[in-house]
Amino acid sequence: MNWISRFIKPKLKSLFKKKSAERDDALWQNCSCSKLTLKEDFAKNLFVCPSCNKPHPLTNKQRFDLFFDDSEYQILDYGRPPEDPITFEDTKKYKDRIKKAIELTGEDETMTAASGFLNAVPITVVSMNFSWMGGSVSPRVGECFLNAAEHAIKNNHKAFVMFITSGGMRMQTGNLSLQQMGRMTIAMLELKKKNILTFSIAAGPVLGGTTASFASVADQIYSESDDYLWGFSGKRVIEQNIREKLSDDVQKSKWVFDHGQIDKIIPRHKLRDEIYNLLSILLKLKEKEEAEDRGNVTIDKSIREIA
Repeated sequence: MNWISRFIKPKLKSLFKKKSAERDDALWQNCSCSKLTLKEDFAKNLFVCPSCNKPHPLTNKQRFDLFFDDSEYQILDYGRPPEDPITFEDTKKYKDRIKKAIELTGEDETMTAASGFLNAVPITVVSMNFSWMGGSVSPRVGECFLNAAEHAIKNNHKAFVMFITSGGMRMQTGNLSLQQMGRMTIAMLELKKKNILTFSIAAGPVLGGTTASFASVADQIYSESDDYLWGFSGKRVIEQNIREKLSDDVQKSKWVFDHGQIDKIIPRHKLRDEIYNLLSILLKLKEKEEAEDRGNVTIDKSIREIA
């Protein structure tokens, strides 16, 4: 049966595979629910399947375009540490893996940071792309994160928002990646000292050292789907250690929410409003707006009296 599973089945699958899944210029978007959606409608629906409400992965640019006011923002540059500090090689050279990730995503690292506004409130946002080597954290990711935190502090931003999807620390840079756990956690503590509200939003699976460090110490932890994984060790490793079979829902966002580690599960189209509403309460933005309106009314009245 080996030759059937190795050669015949892949051939048959490739013959019957929908061509729209392979072409960037296709008019239709596939979903795992087997439904097709016009790409134009799919984009209008924030890249969420209208049939099953599954949020599809976003690039960092797409995330910023959807989140910032009028899709306007400034990408934050940062000093880049050496790309391949230990000249790592396994089945492939690390440099070759980097080139492939750049070609696949069009982005030079898994994390990108940007500065802009959310309903006129100045904020800093970092976003991760799981397609870039599984969203793994490297020294460059750590540097990007620290630079973004410093930017938020220096510019007195009101919120630091993290869209996180990551498999953990990047093995190809060894201990230098593990060091980022401490550095990024310290950056989170510095943001809190400055009363900058921090949001951690699961934008895909969040696992390993990412969960064990900066992702879990935010003021508010959200997920945009019930089904995203959130945990440290993978389920298979846990099962091997405890010698028991875990239920299918263990480590999924809904299960983690039920057990108190995630604060809310918020659909993608409600994230902006949810974050702004919390900011408006804590920063008393509505009270300030009402006070300004009352001031404008007083000025108008005095002008009329003078006239």
